[in-house]
Amino acid sequence: WATQVGSEKSNAICLDGTAQSPIDFTSCTDPEDRDAIGITWEQQEVILLNNGHAVQLTANGTTTGKMTVGDKSYTLVQCHFHWGAEHTVSGAQHPFEAHCVHTKDGEDGRYGVFGLFYTLGNTENAFLKKFEDQLPSASRRLSSESAEVSFDLMGNPMDNVTKRRLGTVKTSTYTGPLDFKELYGSNARTHFWNYEGSFTTPPCTEAVDFYIMMEPATMTQAQLDKFKTAIGWSNALGNFRPAQPIGQRTVEGCAEVAWYPYKASNWATQVGSEKSNAICLDG
Repeated sequence: WATQVGSEKSNAICLDGTAQSPIDFTSCTDPEDRDAIGITWEQQEVILLNNGHAVQLTANGTTTGKMTVGDKSYTLVQCHFHWGAEHTVSGAQHPFEAHCVHTKDGEDGRYGVFGLFYTLGNTENAFLKKFEDQLPSASRRLSSESAEVSFDLMGNPMDNVTKRRLGTVKTSTYTGPLDFKELYGSNARTHFWNYEGSFTTPPCTEAVDFYIMMEPATMTQAQLDKFKTAIGWSNALGNFRPAQPIGQRTVEGCAEVAWYPYKASNWATQVGSEKSNAICLDG
């Protein structure tokens, strides 16, 4: 990713960055009760596409809706899906994860991602059921041998010279209308981890505020299989990037963080005297 794919094959930050995503969260037995994340996503027409590495729902309304967290406001652009999940929890990986990408209002070049895990169960997920039988499969797979390929910040494959979107994008006939709020359903949006990170595909730009729900949604194995078939990447066991080092970043959302199991980043920033034992990580 740092040297062989993406614009000019020079995404060094994918290797050398200090705020990369995804990350591994520590299991939270005592979630902090927080103000609910505000969502005004609208029911609207969508573009359902496969961009070569993920299935994506692009919001296509005149206005798409907002996500607000405290005094921060973001505008919805698209939601896409990963199997297995990109973020992990104490090393455990959920089978599926949705990322809804927003642009940050009033700050060009910064983004906000609403993330939701899925577990497997016997109850079909009503939101996914609306379009699961119309998922487009990629016409071909992107590889490091495709020297003409670069990516925009939304993960779309682009011609490296003209910056036009490549024909690898395959679009479904499904156009909605779709109520994006049904994605999180009854989730109260009050228990979540948040941290500063990056896009999880090249160019790995470190300009993303992540808000990942602690409470997962449920989907069936049959639904997961449909997405796995459409997304592809079976030889890679999914379209996820593994967890990256947390480094000196702070992850918020737990009222308390246990000392054990040991994690250097927790000891440096979240436990002990004044929660500022940086030498535990940097010594």
